[in-house]
This record gives sequence, structure tokens and C-alpha cells, in this order.
Amino acid sequence: MISYIKNKEFIKIIVLSSLIVAFVKYFYFIPSISFFVLFLVVLILNFWHSYFARIFVFLSLTVAIMSFIPNISTTYIKFYFDNKYSHIISLVLLICLISFIGGHCFAQKREAVNCYYLLCQVLICLSGAYLFKDVLLYDEILLLIFLFVIATIFAYLGSSHSCGFHNYLITRFQNIAFIFCLAIVFILSNYYSHKPISKVGLIECFNQWADTKTNYTVNEITLKSGYSYSLMKEVLQNKYSLVSIDARGDLKKVLSTLDVALIITPTMPFEVKEAEAVKEFVTNGGRLVVVADHTDLYGHGRVINSLLKGTGINVEYNALFDAIDYYAKVRLSNMRMYSIRPKTPCSLSMTRLGYIWGWTSNWISETADYTNPNFFGEFSWTADDLVGNWPVGGIVKYGKGEIVIWCDSTIFANFCIFQPDHLRLLGNLIEGGKILGVLSPYGMWLLMFSVFMILSIKLTKINIVTFCSLGLVIFSGCYYLWDFKPENFYSKNKRIDVYGTKDLFEEPPPKSIPREDKFSSAYSHIARCGLYPLYMGEKPKRPVLNKSIWITSWDKVLSIDSKIYNSLWGIIIINLDENIQNVGFNEICIDDDINDIFKEFFNPESQTRRMLVTDKFTHTLIYNGVSIFAAHGVITDRYFGDWWITTNISPYRLFMLNEWFDWLIEKDDISKFDYPRIGIKAGEEDWLIKFENKDYIRIKMTVNPYGKKQNYVYLGSGIWALYEKNIDGKFLLGGIETSDNYLKSSNVRWAAQAITKNQSFK
Repeated sequence: MISYIKNKEFIKIIVLSSLIVAFVKYFYFIPSISFFVLFLVVLILNFWHSYFARIFVFLSLTVAIMSFIPNISTTYIKFYFDNKYSHIISLVLLICLISFIGGHCFAQKREAVNCYYLLCQVLICLSGAYLFKDVLLYDEILLLIFLFVIATIFAYLGSSHSCGFHNYLITRFQNIAFIFCLAIVFILSNYYSHKPISKVGLIECFNQWADTKTNYTVNEITLKSGYSYSLMKEVLQNKYSLVSIDARGDLKKVLSTLDVALIITPTMPFEVKEAEAVKEFVTNGGRLVVVADHTDLYGHGRVINSLLKGTGINVEYNALFDAIDYYAKVRLSNMRMYSIRPKTPCSLSMTRLGYIWGWTSNWISETADYTNPNFFGEFSWTADDLVGNWPVGGIVKYGKGEIVIWCDSTIFANFCIFQPDHLRLLGNLIEGGKILGVLSPYGMWLLMFSVFMILSIKLTKINIVTFCSLGLVIFSGCYYLWDFKPENFYSKNKRIDVYGTKDLFEEPPPKSIPREDKFSSAYSHIARCGLYPLYMGEKPKRPVLNKSIWITSWDKVLSIDSKIYNSLWGIIIINLDENIQNVGFNEICIDDDINDIFKEFFNPESQTRRMLVTDKFTHTLIYNGVSIFAAHGVITDRYFGDWWITTNISPYRLFMLNEWFDWLIEKDDISKFDYPRIGIKAGEEDWLIKFENKDYIRIKMTVNPYGKKQNYVYLGSGIWALYEKNIDGKFLLGGIETSDNYLKSSNVRWAAQAITKNQSFK
């Protein structure tokens, strides 16, 4: 060990080990194309120094290990060890293998190293890890220290196995050939390997959940319409010749005519002959796209696993989430968009050599809780939860065709299908990635052969490992960019382009107050008016040709080029800037108090609601030929509600939705809503009120329903109650979706019933 320090090998090992641990931890955050560029740079630098040949070998083996091994190793670990610790075991295996290769490639052996001594250290470390496995599971810092120690030991082991730098040389001619090969595969895979897709089948005959018949309109604001897939079906029809397979008896006949078959969360079990027909379709060259969701909801996971039995794909009955960041994203290895934020996916496992292109990094896996709605658990990291890197998207070669799986169906539901990148991912599932499924199995075998060659010191003298490294780069598919233009899913007369920062359209986390500066709800509802939004970026960089709106702040509007400004359909301002009042807007405040009877149950320190109106009491005006909509305090999330509103809405939101739609379609002015007088006052009628987590309260009051809508009562401060009068009595119901002021009402739910003589409240 002292000799290593004297020869500076010790410092080299320490630095190498640190880099390896960081690389393994953050591998899935790095776009795959970055590795391909790095390979080319290393080969170019190799013309000047032969040391870069070793870097090329190490990088190719490392990328291959991280690409091919985790999905296989984690699957088999579950059979022999507690699934709770599969992530740690997988990390240790990866660190050991990569560190050994790193030490082999970069640490030059000067004196003999006692391998038995190092192996004893490994045994001690692993024994300690076993004794303190629960501590490692929950203490990330301690886990990183442990991985670093293991990496250092195995780097030393690799250095003792080093055969000298001269054995990994790439001659000038070979270097040119390597660069040429990589350039050829990049061009062929990205520009000439795409199979044209014309006929797509949507398998609907096994669905009782993924409804495609309920339309997404302003008159159908229900749970069913929000979670319907009718918009997905419509956009597929715009791009492909779409066939709906509604009858189980037509399955085999129709499948034989298709290029791609798509099935989403099937809940009705397949008969043996039906499952065989689907597999026969794939075997003969078709593509099967399977979309799953969390926690085996409604039994769809079991149906999918039964269908895919024998293909090497298995859906887990869990829900994945990031314990720290609600807006955490799935990493997409070979796609231009690099990442996408799911809603609540499940994970998958693969026992067949395939390719995992979608990973969640350091997320929590929570098992289904069948006592809760939608089988969700606590959504907090508890002792029975697992942490790890979970695959959520993969592709497997099966016969002449392939099976593509994605584990979050919600992103294709009506209420969020037009969120940024969702349609791009749908197109990728249908059209891309075939080359990854074809190459990855061969890459796994080549990786095993390369490791064997490294362990066989005498065989490495023929320098075959450098050629294997080139093969690993090719089989890894890191040069392949899987992409689709979402514009292809739109018909021109129904498309409206939307500009703005992506975070504007991010919905608030559950049980939190929506923010004033978010626009997710209004954006989600655009599709209800028949116009389908296409997210185009943060701001227009040139004059637009399609109908386009820009959601931004007023200071950015003042700095934009006039030609771009004049090409826009409208501009939505979400901030309160003093300068905007110079063009014709006046700031007003809505600060009416809530009725005294209910005041104690809601937030008494709500901020004053501020908004901008013109002299004509509209929120819009024409400025230099373009319609400006001052949306602050009007339809931002705090006053317009969560984007997953799925029940009957308040009169305010119904009014503003129609005004919003008229502006989008015809550029009509958006009028100010006039709130009525408070419909609750002290009276002689007895009512019992029940708020969440509180006892019943008996109050005497009189209820006057909202005149225009007799099924509503106004409480003040933008808070409404649903009102019902029937033979059973009078009832009030309030909650999140009956509030136009989330800061005031928060997430309080409540109900009330009028008590008549000889009647008790139940």
C-alpha cells in the first residue's frame, strides 16, 4: 500500500473510485447521446496520445455495464434476496465490476499486490454492510461512503490484474476505421432505419377502465371525461389509419392487418387463444405497445402479466414517487426530450434480454394499499417501502416484432395528454426504438465476452478488447435518437400553439394550495373548446404561422420584436406590473368577507384578490393590434382550481371557462364576473354542519340559493356550496372544487343538513 502512495497510484485510485461512484449514481441523468459524443472525442484525441485508447475501452465497458446489467440483475436478485435490498445489492455489483475494470485500465501495477488481503477487506465490508443493511438503506451518505470503499478495493484488485498500457493500443488506421464505423451507424440508425407506420389498432375490447367514448367538453366536467382517452384516440386518427378493435371475436383477424397494436390498462382477462393471437401478431413482425399504470388498479396489472407471460416482461404492483421532489422526472435514455414527468407510474422487471429506456432514479416504490381509493399508500417513505432505480419503460425483441411497454397511462388521459412532451412520447412508443430492442441482447453477450477477455490476461495480448469495445458502443445504441414530431398528431384547424415556461403548466402537489403564478388548470381545459394546445417552447423566436398564444410577464412583452408580437393571436399576462396599467388596465381588489357563520372555519388571513380590468369591465383589450389578457387573479390556478377538476364546477368557473374559450376561438373580450350577495345569513332554521376532523355544529341560519343557479349558495370570498332541496330535506356540500379562492378555503371539505321537527341528523 505504501508503494502505491509513493508512486502516486493511491491518489489515482482514490480519484478514480470517486468518479466511478458519482458516475453510477448519476448515470441515468446523462443523455445517452452525450456518451456517443464523448466516444468520438476520445477517438479523435487518440491520434495525439495512445493513452486515450484505455479511456475508450473503459468508457465503452462502463456504459455497456450500466445499460445492460441493471434490468437483468435487479430482476434475478429478487429471487434470491429480500426485494427490500435489491437496489443496494445491484449498486454494489455495478460498482465492483466497473471499479475492477477501471483499476485494470488506469492503475499501472508497479509492485505485487496481495489479492487475498484485498479480498479479506471486501469480506469485512460486505459483512458490515449486511449487519447494518437497514442503516445503509435509509442513510444515503453512509451508503455512498460504503460504495466508495468497495470501489477503492476493487480498483486495487483491477490494478493487480493490469497487463500494461501497451496492450490497449488503437493504431491510426484502426482509429480512422472506428470513427468511420460510429459515423455510419449514427447516420443509418437515425435517418434510414425507420419503418413507416400506417395502420394502428387500438385494442379496446378488454377495457372497462380506459374509456375512449366519453368526450372532453365544458358540459362534461366529470371524473369519467377527465380520465377518458377519447382525445388520444382522436389524435391517433389524425396521424394513422386507426382501427378500433371493439369485439373480441375480431381480434385475430384485425391484428393481421396492422403495423402496431396499442393496448392501455386492460382489465378483462385474455383467453388463451386471444393471448396467443396477440403474441403471434408480434412474432410475425408487428409491434405491441402496452401501457400500464400504478398498483394493479382494477386488476389491469395481472391482466397484462398474463398476456405477456413468456415475453420476459412483468409489471410490478406498486406506485413510484420521489420522496423529495414532487416534480421529479423519468429519465429517457435515447430520446431528444431526455426526461418526462410522469403522474404515478409502476415499475417493470425484465427476465429477457431487452432494453430499458425509461428509469426513475432514487425513487420510492410503495406497494398497493387495497383499503384506499385507487390503491394508493401514504406517499411518504416508510419502513415497508423500497428505494432504488426503477425501470418504467422498455422494449423487448419478440420473434420478428417487438413489445414496447410504458408504465404510466395517466399522462395520455384527456386532462393531461396535451401537456408538454406527452404526445411526443406517445409517438415514440408507436414508431421508434426498434434498433434498441434488436441490438441490446447481442450487447449483453459481447459484454460478457469482453469481461472474460479482460480476466484472461494472456488472451488480452491480442488486443481484441479494443474491438469488443467498438462493438459495445454500437450495441449500446447510445448514438440513436428516438424522436417524433408531435405536430403530426394535430389537424391544423384544431391546433393552437402555446408558448410559456414549462413550469407554468405544472399542477400543484396534492393537498397544497395552487399558486397564483401557475396556469396548469386553464391550459388543461383548452381542449374542452375543441382547440388542442401544442406546447412550442418558452417564447416565440420568429413570427408564428399558426394561431398562437404566449403566456408571459409584461416586461417580456415590451422587449419582443414587433413582427413576432403582431403575428400572435393573443398574449396572456400572469403578473401584476405597474407598467401594464399604462395601456388601459385598472387594478381592482375583491376582498369581500365570508359569512360570519363560516368565518371561523376558513383561513382568516387570506390575501386580497387583485386583478386588472378595463373601463368596460373586461380583462382583455387590444394593444397595438394584439389582444392582451390580464389573467392574474382571474384564471390562474389559485382562483381557477386544480387541473384535475372532475365534478360540477362553481358558477364563476363555468362563466370564466366560456369566456376563456370565446377568447381563444373568436378573440372575444373576457368579461369580469360579478359575484352575487352572500346567500347565508342568521335565521330561525336549524342546521347541522360537519367539517372534516371536527365535531357536528348546530347553527340557526337561512339559505338563499344563487339566483341564476338554484343549486348553488354563495358564502363570500369566492366560496360556494352545492345546494340540494328534495323530499329528504335541504343539504349543503362544500369543498375544494366549490371554491374560487384556494388561499381562503384551503382543502376544507364540509357538509350540512337542515333539521326539521322530529328529524335527527345522520
